[in-house]
Amino acid sequence: MKGIMQAKKKELKVINAADLGVNAAPKVEIKEIFLPKGKQAGKIFTDEPAVAVAKLVKALREEAKVI
Repeated sequence: MKGIMQAKKKELKVINAADLGVNAAPKVEIKEIFLPKGKQAGKIFTDEPAVAVAKLVKALREEAKVI
């Protein structure tokens, strides 16, 4: 408790970067800000189950190259 009470009374020194001889100029320059491209909507197969499964497997194999 004693250290906490003493810390409250302690004066804080504010030192600028120029006082320390440090160059505070920014090192990064922002050239462009943009939103990312939107994603494509998903595909919905509304055929009969057997046909829908065949189309799904074909899409996964040829387009997504997952299978």
